[in-house]
Amino acid sequence: MKKQLIILAALLPLLGGCVYDFEAELTGDQYTVVIEGDIMVGGTTTVNFTRLNPEVLEGNKNNNQTKAIYDPSWGIPVSFIAKVEGEDGTIVEGESSWGTCLLDTRSLRPDVRYRMHIYDQEQGHHYVSDWESVQGAPIIDSLSYKAAEDHLDVRVTFHSDGTTPYYCLAQDEEWEYHANTTTRLRYIPSGGAEPEGGIQLFPTWESHYGDSYGRIFDTPELYPNYTCWDSTIKGVTTIITTGAMASNKMVDFVYRTLDQHDRRISVKYRSIVSLRMVSKESFAYWESLEQASTQTGDLFSPIPSILHGNIINEDNPSAQVIGYIGVSELVTKDIFIKHEDVKVYKQPSDLYDNLMKATIGSGEERGVKIFEMAQRYAQGYRPWTTEATDDNMFYIWIMEDCMDCRKLGGTVHKPKDWPDE
Repeated sequence: MKKQLIILAALLPLLGGCVYDFEAELTGDQYTVVIEGDIMVGGTTTVNFTRLNPEVLEGNKNNNQTKAIYDPSWGIPVSFIAKVEGEDGTIVEGESSWGTCLLDTRSLRPDVRYRMHIYDQEQGHHYVSDWESVQGAPIIDSLSYKAAEDHLDVRVTFHSDGTTPYYCLAQDEEWEYHANTTTRLRYIPSGGAEPEGGIQLFPTWESHYGDSYGRIFDTPELYPNYTCWDSTIKGVTTIITTGAMASNKMVDFVYRTLDQHDRRISVKYRSIVSLRMVSKESFAYWESLEQASTQTGDLFSPIPSILHGNIINEDNPSAQVIGYIGVSELVTKDIFIKHEDVKVYKQPSDLYDNLMKATIGSGEERGVKIFEMAQRYAQGYRPWTTEATDDNMFYIWIMEDCMDCRKLGGTVHKPKDWPDE
């Protein structure tokens, strides 16, 4: 019985594959494989190989899942050997780890045709792509941005020598951001050392307790883990053609739009664009996948007959193989965008309300009592701010997670080439 599922055939290639939702035919007695990774002349070639599991996909169908985005747990990363072959006798070979293989193709000549060989070490099957000519390198003239009231557009202008009007554009992103809130207050448990430069805070009526329940200090530094960095590898975000234009040039093409509430543009954002020219056949293949994802709509719609890549299973030529391996030269360019320059980002309107829900000692409670501090600290709360009256001071505590930027997905390790200013 045939089963069909909308999947994401990308497997996180390093700027080497195309990302689209599309329909894949599966039969109960065989696996369907997804092979991704254009040969990058003058760079690193990344090849990904995954075997889709019909039993897992059938389970999703029975659970009434109407649209499925591919997840690695649905498939099986394949142990394989990849080899790039050139018509001049050049061979570049590598072995995969967890379904991914990196090949050093920096020394390949641009005037030679190439193809990819893959050997599935688990099933013993051989796969090979068609011979492909190297597509020349385009020129990225500029990256720019345009700020609107509620979003930010990131744009690219590029041109080429006119040998082909077809392109694939990929983007990596890196961004600096902050935790939802922070403080300069520190709670030091009983017996702990005073923080350097800290000034101990005492409500008048609690000063005689000394260090019995711990102490709170106002310090020169913000709470740890306030600033983080995060990144995404998106793969190919779009295919582009300049075929209908008088010149082979694209001006201010918007390849990324960021909403005003997107944390990526809250402090500093970096977009790294990779652009390559592709053949007419490769463009037609990826365009057909794009059309299939937007036009079929139905989980069990027939697969468009045009979805044929350039890879075959030499041991079973009738088996379906999803993927197209082209040969290209890659060019990259990046742009940094600072919040202070565009001022588009706005914190979500409910952020403060959500933070207040994570506090104790606010509102009618009027502060965490000194004899509660050790217990609250053990529960994961930290002193956040104070409220004062004419004759007293109250501590408001909040969950530490609210002040830890790592809880939002990033890391405190700055990228090595990140500007300091």
